[in-house]
Order: sequence, then structure tokens, then C-alpha cells
Amino acid sequence: MKLAISAGFDKSLPALLMAERLRRSGHEIVAALVVSPFRLSRVVGLLLSRGADGLRRAVAKLLRGTERADAEGLNAVEALAAEIGIEHRSMRAWSNAHGVMHRVVGSLNDDSAVDAIKSAGAQALIYGGGGILRAPVIEAVDGCVVNPHAGPLPEVRGMNAIEWATLLGERQCVTVHYIDVGIDTGELLAESPVPVDARDTVESLRSKAVATGVRALTDLLDGVDHPAQLVGQQNPGVMAGRQCFSMSPALKELVARRLAVGAGGTSRDGQRSHQLEQQAP
Repeated sequence: MKLAISAGFDKSLPALLMAERLRRSGHEIVAALVVSPFRLSRVVGLLLSRGADGLRRAVAKLLRGTERADAEGLNAVEALAAEIGIEHRSMRAWSNAHGVMHRVVGSLNDDSAVDAIKSAGAQALIYGGGGILRAPVIEAVDGCVVNPHAGPLPEVRGMNAIEWATLLGERQCVTVHYIDVGIDTGELLAESPVPVDARDTVESLRSKAVATGVRALTDLLDGVDHPAQLVGQQNPGVMAGRQCFSMSPALKELVARRLAVGAGGTSRDGQRSHQLEQQAP
């Protein structure tokens, strides 16, 4: 397929890994859309929602390309990058190396982003970050915007999903789904468990969820030549689940304690990702 991919910033390692895995599996990446992090509204939003410490973490991630490793140096995203042997650590460098249209945009909802997707002839948009999407950009690919959500849907929508799933005793998994105009309410495509072990911390669990999402999305699209081959299941969304927001330090401490006592959830067996049954709801 001809695919466009988004990234929340230029050194987003998860977006780079998805782009490279999809390219190696035979897909044509025709556009890379990178949202500029240097917008006052974005900085203010981070400061209001996550506080000064959250803003510092975001800046560190911006420079590193991924979340920091935990105290034991465990980071599944970096491990996946080493496994793949990725050569480029920025979307700009990767795009230049592979002849991909590269656009820096203020928002994925800007006319410039929508026009880039259309002019490149993208059949689908792979969401690797960049903010909430509105109807025009979704409609630019006839609704085929595919996203790896780091938690179970419809039970946990929104931010810090794998952490909330752990705290609430929900299954620990990632969900690949279509993005629509709601918050994580698009049709469900696949689910993949996040294996948890006794060494896991909040940081390592988060990196496992992100790496699992990269694998789950790219594995799902392996061998898919047209969006019509993807069949989703209805997502009950707001009728069945809860929308979660950025988790406070105190709640993250509770997650850490739950992990420490081995009460992290139900999906510790590391079974392989499975595609949801392809049947009409």
C-alpha cells in the first residue's frame, strides 16, 4: 500500500520503527508528516496537563527519541531498534534516505498536512503521534487511519493507557484500531498482549507497550495490499469504557507498587499477537 506516516516530533523512534518495518515489508511510504514541537500552544498544553516535571520529560524525550530507560536500563523500544538495525534516528534523515516526501506541519489538521497526504496519493495514514485528528485529515485517506493504542480498548481510552490498565486490573495489551473523530472510538483491528515480568517498572512497562504496538501494527499490515483487506470490529467506545487522562505521580507510584507485588494484570504469558476475528459485529 501507499502509506503516509505521522510523528509527534522529528526523532520519534516509534514512528521511525513503524516506517522502517513497513518499508521492509514492501509498503511504499509516500509521506512523512512531522508535527513541530516548537509551538507555544503545545508547550503550554504540556505544562498545564503534566506540570513542570512532565514538560522536562517531554523535552528529554524530544532529544532522545523515546522514553528514558528505567533504573535497570530496560527499554523495549531501544531493544527493537537494535534488533532492526535502524540506520537513521530522525524522520527527516530517514525520509531523505528513502526518497519520501517530508513535511513539518504545525498540526496534522492543517491544510498543508491534508494536501500533502492527498498529493502523495496515500491510501492510509499510520498514526505515530501528533495530536487529536479532525475530520478533514481522516477523510483524506477515506477513514483509513491506523493507530497502535497502548492499552485495551474499549476499556481504557486516552492517555497512559497501559498504566491505567495495570492500576484498574484490566488486561495488559495494546490495541490496533482505526482513528475516527472520537477519542479511541474507531473500529478495532487487532490486539496484542504486553508480557509483564517481575523486573518491570512503570517505565519498562510503558516501553514494552510501545514496542508491542509497533510490532502489532506492522505485523497486521504485512501482506495487506489495499485497505479493503482490513476488517474491523465495532468499538463500543464511550458506552463501554472510560477516557483516562495523564496520570499523576501519585497514581504512577501506585502502579509501580502493583507491579512490584506482581499484581500487574492478566496478560503475563507473552503469547503472540492475534488478529481479531474478522466478522461483522
